[in-house]
Amino acid sequence: EYETVKIDIEKANPVRLGDNKTLNKRTIYQYVHPNVCESCQLLMGLTMLEPGNAWNTMPCHTHERRMEVYFYFDMEEDTRVFHLMGE
Repeated sequence: EYETVKIDIEKANPVRLGDNKTLNKRTIYQYVHPNVCESCQLLMGLTMLEPGNAWNTMPCHTHERRMEVYFYFDMEEDTRVFHLMGE
């Protein structure tokens, strides 16, 4: 049994990655993560790009023990992206 907790961005664990040279400077806020709270299997984070950077989830990759889901928010109509992957 796991305690119910409210996790706001101040309680999330920030991980800063990337740089401006590769246009992927970003902060991953780990919300549901062992460093923040207990969970059976679920992990969840939020990636926020620094201004002038462009997120790129390629090259495609797989994980033997987990799957990933991407949700994109506040994108302009001409900058939207759709990931259609599978076997």
